[in-house]
Amino acid sequence: MPAILDRGYRVIRSFWSIAVGLLLLVAGPASADGIDCAKAKAPADRAVCADPALTALDVKIARQYAKVRAALADDGLRHDLVQGQRAWIAGRDAACPDAEPECLKAHYAARLDDLTALAAATDNRTRVLKGLDIVVLQGEWRADGFVTPDGSVEHSEAEHLENAAIGWGLPALGRILTGHPGMLCTQKDAVAKPYCAPFGLQKTTLADAAGGDRMAAGLKLPATAPAFVLAGAVNPSDLLIPAADGSLLAEFKVCRDAGLRDCHFAYQVWKPASEDARLLVR
Repeated sequence: MPAILDRGYRVIRSFWSIAVGLLLLVAGPASADGIDCAKAKAPADRAVCADPALTALDVKIARQYAKVRAALADDGLRHDLVQGQRAWIAGRDAACPDAEPECLKAHYAARLDDLTALAAATDNRTRVLKGLDIVVLQGEWRADGFVTPDGSVEHSEAEHLENAAIGWGLPALGRILTGHPGMLCTQKDAVAKPYCAPFGLQKTTLADAAGGDRMAAGLKLPATAPAFVLAGAVNPSDLLIPAADGSLLAEFKVCRDAGLRDCHFAYQVWKPASEDARLLVR
């Protein structure tokens, strides 16, 4: 999934090989430059134009909105995006009736997070965004072990699994991953500066995922269980699967030899490592 580490400090490949202005209440594209301050009349718009920090947020929102709109797969989704932006503007005005800058900044920052997550979920190969579910991996997670299709890991197999996971682009065991909207960060080692890469997730179910029946049976999960595929993953089976205990299962491929023969899929376990660790869907 994430484009994070690949045997060192390279951007994730394969499973993890990767990464609006204020809508003018019309269905057309939003300006990538945000509010036209020469024409601003609404109190919130005038407050945005008077505050450099809000102006910068507005421009970032405009550009992310434009990316999302351009990537949407059909007119129905574009219509839903327009309605969502209208609802956000209405909610902003209701929550900040006096257009107080700090109130506006909170609402703008939240909307920017949502649009950033949506933009990151665009498929890197097709450049298409198939839905408007906002999926954010939040907080810190620790790579904490492995699960194989039969639910067990022999001690003799653990090193082989870890080498395969790192080769697939996953972190070494014990490493901490930190999620942000549209981004996932990890460290090469305990003292290295965190490395961040684009990270977008698209919601699906095991039934709709490639090999989903196999995964559901091996993990003893219903076929309707949620799963999340990395946008732009090289392998369509690259999934992040929520487990019943609150951990996440990151799928990767394991082969018995360098010739890529006798291969199967296994899962690296990501356990919550901070109180705010969540996989948010909205």
